[in-house]
Amino acid sequence: MKGRKKNKKRIWLIVCVIALLGAAVCGGILIGQKLKGQELESLYESVSETTPTVSTSAAIPALESTEESTDAPYVSPIDFDALHETSEDIYAWIEIPGTNINYPIVQDPDDNTFYLRRSPDGEDFTGGSIFTENYNSTDFTDPNTIIYGHCMRDGTMFAELHNFADADFISQYHEVIIYTPNQELHYDVFAAYPYSDQHLLFLYDFTDKKVFQSYLEGIFDVRDMHSQLRPEVALDADSKIITLSTCMQNDNTRRFLVQAVLTEQKS
Repeated sequence: MKGRKKNKKRIWLIVCVIALLGAAVCGGILIGQKLKGQELESLYESVSETTPTVSTSAAIPALESTEESTDAPYVSPIDFDALHETSEDIYAWIEIPGTNINYPIVQDPDDNTFYLRRSPDGEDFTGGSIFTENYNSTDFTDPNTIIYGHCMRDGTMFAELHNFADADFISQYHEVIIYTPNQELHYDVFAAYPYSDQHLLFLYDFTDKKVFQSYLEGIFDVRDMHSQLRPEVALDADSKIITLSTCMQNDNTRRFLVQAVLTEQKS
């Protein structure tokens, strides 16, 4: 009997030690991820002269070049030279006034899933990065550029895209700004809605103008209690749009999309 009791105590002690080690490892991972997030936040603040601004303009001007007659070269408010010291894959920066979305955009030339769980410097990070796939060019000249980001529970990355499901929010904040080393692109949000997890660039040939026009018209047929549409925004087969894609919480089969059309270009 005494031998059995000793064995039970030993087993219980081993189980407790394993549990404590597991908790320590998990705690260490969580702390490491939090520190990584703080490190990235400091980096982003140091290279960007922009801050999440509050824009209440009711209208965005029609697409036009705002190149100055002085021929002065465009100077980006983002320090891309500093960012490229972190990663050469960083090629743009996205800011959405009225939200905390203010991040670099990356694209791995070979692996489209590389930045799904990695920060822009290539290190493991549960929040991943804001990224595009190599099906899209990095100059935003494609008819539809898809930009991905996680919906983090702490409200970071693309979590605040879900704000666009609110009619009051989308009516007030509907501008998206993308910075590159050579230009500044302003977009006007025209739709926000849940969608399936199907890959848009596989479903549609957006280079076919008839297909693209039909696709754009179909967006305004969306009927969902979580969707918001702005049919007053001008769109046609020559438009350049971006689609911001993030997760639907508690539903892995759907995504939440926010779509915006290019209206102004500064270079």
